[in-house]
Amino acid sequence: MDAVMASGAEAGPATGARNAGDLEGLRLKALSNPESFRARFLYGRALFRAERLADAEPELRAALRLYPELGSAESPLFYLAAIHRERGETERAARALQQLGLLGETLLGVHRQEADLWLELGDSASAARALEKVVEIDPFGVGVHRELASVYEALGEWNGAVSERRAVLALDPADRADAHFRLARAHFRAGERAEARTQVLRALEIAPSYEAALDLLLELRGGGVYEGTPDRDKMMEGAR
Repeated sequence: MDAVMASGAEAGPATGARNAGDLEGLRLKALSNPESFRARFLYGRALFRAERLADAEPELRAALRLYPELGSAESPLFYLAAIHRERGETERAARALQQLGLLGETLLGVHRQEADLWLELGDSASAARALEKVVEIDPFGVGVHRELASVYEALGEWNGAVSERRAVLALDPADRADAHFRLARAHFRAGERAEARTQVLRALEIAPSYEAALDLLLELRGGGVYEGTPDRDKMMEGAR
């Protein structure tokens, strides 16, 4: 639950104080105003913060019914996603955040958390869509470009991988030899051998003994199909 809460904090400031009245007072207001989004939401949020998740859920769902188009970090969807996550209902949590992200396209933390959940579920295609939104909002985060490139590679979407590896290189990463090599490999997989050769040579200019880059250069010169060294590639993928 804390991870989802942190995500929402990034997406936007919470409105209203955490101690916005005692639970009993909020309960009475919700009972007196069952068609009031504010009354139902504030009571549901207070229950959530008191870790009474089973009681919070129906209030939050009632609030969502009353104001389904709210696209902010204070949407009931945000708190419902946290409840699903706490219960281990990962896909339901991801879908709630996905729905919220469609309503609030600039909610960086929501898209980031959604991507993490899809990756946890092994759904690379959905994770890619969420990460695409993250890089649209914050194009200067080298880490998310690397992550999106890796997801594209897992999907075999090599044109997308090329684009993201170029973005990583443009952001001046600490290990430029690695960045050039990964861009070369993406070009190679995309069938762009000339571009791959240019990038692998740049990697070798920086790190002449870079074995994976040497392997790729040999394949490029020999006209074969680069398969890499499985153990080395696995190790590299772990480090990204």
